[in-house]
Amino acid sequence: MGAGILGVVRRGLRAAQVFPSVVRQLAAKFGLGRSRFTTLYRAVTDTELDDIVRTQAFRNPVGIEVKYFAMTTEGASSYAKAAGQAFGDGPFTIVETRIPTALITAEMRAVVDRGISTVTVPTNLLRRLSTPKIWNYAPVP
Repeated sequence: MGAGILGVVRRGLRAAQVFPSVVRQLAAKFGLGRSRFTTLYRAVTDTELDDIVRTQAFRNPVGIEVKYFAMTTEGASSYAKAAGQAFGDGPFTIVETRIPTALITAEMRAVVDRGISTVTVPTNLLRRLSTPKIWNYAPVP
């Protein structure tokens, strides 16, 4: 068997081509192959939207330590609907961004407002988010 493997290596084939199931198992075990970025969504009011359009980034007012992002568009829309009903807030626009997955810690994950999976991004990491993408519609929760 050793000679067979040496022959494969000499021909320049990669381990992933020769032993795909082993490579998949190792990747799953060590968390490899996961997306390098996680997409996040936020329902924003016109005031925050204007700031995002102007700066092309998410920011927090002085004294605010985190910004909440939903893991799904439905989560962001659900928040917008609940905030509108409970507080009269709105209208809302959905904004999409991405964060390097490796930056998300267990402490940043939370479930809020009756089941919305979120990531709370500390103010000092907001600069690591991708340029916000403004949606022109919102999914109905």
